[in-house]
Formats: sequence, structure tokens, C-alpha cells
Amino acid sequence: MPPHPHDARAKIVTLTERGWACTRAADAAAARFTEQWANTLGGAATNGLRDALARVVTPGRVRPSAW
Repeated sequence: MPPHPHDARAKIVTLTERGWACTRAADAAAARFTEQWANTLGGAATNGLRDALARVVTPGRVRPSAW
């Protein structure tokens, strides 16, 4: 891993092709869930659910957590 150009304590991490494949699979799974919710709840309720969840999630990249 190459060092970060502005912070010697940090490392730049990039995804491998397998990592990108996992990311694409996760995106596809999320899209399938959203489609199922829209089919069950309707578009307006699904949008409301998405908006409500967006209010409690910190914007930005998703990071692993230990809680």
C-alpha cells in the first residue's frame, strides 16, 4: 500500500477486482431490496422510508464499525 501523500500515518487502500465485484454485488442486492419495498409499500412510502433513513445515517462513505 502506498503512503498517503499528505499524511505519513495513513495508507492509500484501493479495491482489487474482487473487491469491486463485491461492491457491485452489494449495490445489486440493495437495488433488489428497494424494488421489493417499492412493490410492497408503494413509491411514496418507499421514498419516505429512504428519506427517514437518510436523516439518521451520517453522510459520506460507509465505514466498518465495532458496535
